[in-house]
Amino acid sequence: MNPKLLLPLHRARERFVLAALRALPGPPARVLDVGCGEGHLHGAIRPLCGALDACDLSAADLWHAALAAPGEPTPRYHVADAARLPWEDGTFDVVLGLELIEHVADARAVLSELARVLRPGGTLILTCPSRHFPFTYDPLHRLAGRRLAGIGAYAFGHDYLPTESEVRAWLAEVALHDVRCARLTGALAAVTEAYWAGAIQRVGKANAGNRGTARRSGLRLGQRVPPGLAWVDRLIDLDERMSAGRPSSVGLGFVATRA
Repeated sequence: MNPKLLLPLHRARERFVLAALRALPGPPARVLDVGCGEGHLHGAIRPLCGALDACDLSAADLWHAALAAPGEPTPRYHVADAARLPWEDGTFDVVLGLELIEHVADARAVLSELARVLRPGGTLILTCPSRHFPFTYDPLHRLAGRRLAGIGAYAFGHDYLPTESEVRAWLAEVALHDVRCARLTGALAAVTEAYWAGAIQRVGKANAGNRGTARRSGLRLGQRVPPGLAWVDRLIDLDERMSAGRPSSVGLGFVATRA
């Protein structure tokens, strides 16, 4: 198990992605994870698909992903730019873009590429941070209304946070429809992470800003830790009940279909 899953947002994101995959009519034959980083969810994703390809700009992150992915079927890792994917049109049944579009210069261009390599009728699963995050997650930037520093909501290399309406518009532009959106963690779960989660990543991960280049880190965040997710799941479930109907969330999850 990845220790990041002890953070409510990361666990909620995993639950969202796995639920979206399990809701498909059958196991997808080919899945692509774009901007995969260290491949934290690949151990959970692999049993739900036939073949898994993954790409990232950071060769160091892919090195860690490969170390953490023993067993079959082994994911195929590629160094590639999300705006210029090296696959033919319609190659994949499912494309994942998890915490990707907030790190790129042109989100529309990247989404166009994700749609291009997705077969007609295929599924895009997308997650990203939300500009409308709860006050408890980052009071400084909530009060300022703009980016002041790389902490809180703007940690993890985030320079820009999208809104749900923006993402919906971008998906429509690239012929992705039947868009469903979920809000990933609200004010209760947010207060348990606040500023310190980003600070830990800054210290423990060489490529903390999720840029294209990084040295190999001495600490591998994909290392195994003792199981302990039950309390995180209970917190997420309580948070969902308390946040029902509220527009703010730390993260957003989208599922869309290619026309």
